[in-house]
Amino acid sequence: MAEGLASLVITAAPAFASTTNLYAFPNGSPTCSSTTSTASTPCSLGAALFTASSVGSIPTSGVSAVVLNITAIDPSSNGYLTAYPTGTTRASVSTVNFNKGETVPTRVIVKVGTDGEISIYNNSGTTNFTVDVTGYYTDGSSPSQTGSLFNPVTPARILDTRCTQSPQPSYCSGENIPPANANLGAIADGKSITVQVAGEVNIPSGATAIVGNLTATDSTGSGYLTAYSGSTASTTSDVNFASGTTDANMVISQLNSSGQLNIAASATVNALFDVSGWFTVAAL
Repeated sequence: MAEGLASLVITAAPAFASTTNLYAFPNGSPTCSSTTSTASTPCSLGAALFTASSVGSIPTSGVSAVVLNITAIDPSSNGYLTAYPTGTTRASVSTVNFNKGETVPTRVIVKVGTDGEISIYNNSGTTNFTVDVTGYYTDGSSPSQTGSLFNPVTPARILDTRCTQSPQPSYCSGENIPPANANLGAIADGKSITVQVAGEVNIPSGATAIVGNLTATDSTGSGYLTAYSGSTASTTSDVNFASGTTDANMVISQLNSSGQLNIAASATVNALFDVSGWFTVAAL
C-alpha cells in the first residue's frame, strides 16, 4: 500500500474507539517516562498506551494513524507542541500553539511510528498536556479490519444555544437551527444537552459518527465541553474555555443509536455546533 494521504483516507478508513484519556502529565511534574518535555527533549508515548486494553478498542497492530485531542495546560512560556511519528525526523511544524498560562486543545490525526508510538515535542519552557484518543485509521494489512467511510458536507449550523435568549439575538434568524435543537439553551455547570444530528440539515439518518466544529462562548467561568455518545460523559475535554472567551475545536465523535450527540459542560456556557461531515459504517 502506498503511504500518504490516499492510504490514510481512502484505503485506511477510520474506526472509532471510546474517548479515553491516553496520557496526562501529573500536575506540576511535566515528565513522560523519565524524560522531561522541554525545548531540547521530545517526549515519547509508549506503545502500551495504544493497546486495546489501554485505549478503547485500538488494536496493537494494523494501525496507521490515530485521532487525538492534544491539550496544552499551563505552559511556562509562549510556544507550541509538535506531534509526530516516533522514529522519524521531526519537521518544523506545530500541532498546538499556546501562550503562557493558557489551556489550548487541538484535534489532530497523527501517523504512528516505531512500535505504534508517537512523540510530542515542546519547543519552549515546560508544559503539562493531555492526549485523548477518539479513533484510529487501519493500515489495510488485514481485510477483516473495517471502519467507517467519511462523507464531507457543506458546513451547516445544527446548534446555537444563544438563540433561546430573550430577546433573541438578530443573527439567529439566519441560522435555521433544526426544530429538534432550537429549544436547547445554555448548558449549566455539570449538566449536558442532547443534540439531534442524524436526519437534520445535510446529515442523513444513517450517519453513525460526525465531524464538526464545537464552540464554547459566553461562559460564566473557566471549564470545558465534552462531546460523547454514551450515557455518561468521559473525563476528557473537547473544548477548553476561560470566563467570557469564545473557543472552538474540531470534534470527531460517534452518534448514539438515535443519531444523537451529548454535550456536557463543567461550567455554564453557550455552545454552537457546526457539522462538516459524517461517517457511515461500510466494509472496504
